[in-house]
Amino acid sequence: MARTAQQIDTEILAALNGNPALAALNSTSQVSLWKLFKDAIASVLLVNDQLADVQQATLQAIADSATSGTAAWLQRKVLDFQYGDTVQINANFSATYPTENLTKRIITRCSVKQFDDTRTVLVKVAKGTTTLAPLSALELSALKAYLAKVKHAGTIVRPISLEADRMVANIEIYYDGQYILADVQTAVIAAVNGFLQNLEFDGTMYLSKLEDALQQVTGVKDIVLKGIIARPYTTALNDPNLVPIERLYETNSGYLVPEDAAGYRLQDTISLIAA
Repeated sequence: MARTAQQIDTEILAALNGNPALAALNSTSQVSLWKLFKDAIASVLLVNDQLADVQQATLQAIADSATSGTAAWLQRKVLDFQYGDTVQINANFSATYPTENLTKRIITRCSVKQFDDTRTVLVKVAKGTTTLAPLSALELSALKAYLAKVKHAGTIVRPISLEADRMVANIEIYYDGQYILADVQTAVIAAVNGFLQNLEFDGTMYLSKLEDALQQVTGVKDIVLKGIIARPYTTALNDPNLVPIERLYETNSGYLVPEDAAGYRLQDTISLIAA
């Protein structure tokens, strides 16, 4: 970062005062010869610092746009995907869209994971903002074609976009009886929904953090998790292999929503008890 003119002037004066051989340069006149030389040198140094900043910014911009092949680079390329447009191969062999159109960037969530023993890269994606959803078959097909253009040679990129995992929340909530039951229930359900919406995409759901979110609800005094069950969308709700989560749950699709089957929704499985 470029120094200010004052900083450069202070550094020159410090160096001057620290050199006994230059002790004679002590005129207080603003137009003395040594001060004119000092100001001229300071101006040159200031311009040099500013040019260095410009060069650094230019090089950083080149590095940021370069094809590096890292997971972060691939994630950015996926988020740059424009549905309905076709990428072009440029003279420098980079692949870009002729025109940037943010309204066509339908992918809002993306994770990239590489398998250590192969050259396969798994890319999970979803669209939407507050409510996430999988890409349609046509959108996913277009993404695959796009990735075939931009990926590095020798790698296998597998994009997937799945329906959200479902969570059954068997919870007992003890609340201050001074509060209205319906109000507490509404706030508790909103807290669970907010917690799930704010989970990191393709991250991990921790039961302890779910409890923390519920403890923040006004009127809640105590929480008992009677059994939290999560399942991939393709796994049946009555699958015998489904067991309550012990500590954490890693999503299959990348995101998690409350169960929407009748009898297993939040309003069906969360019990509120006045205490």
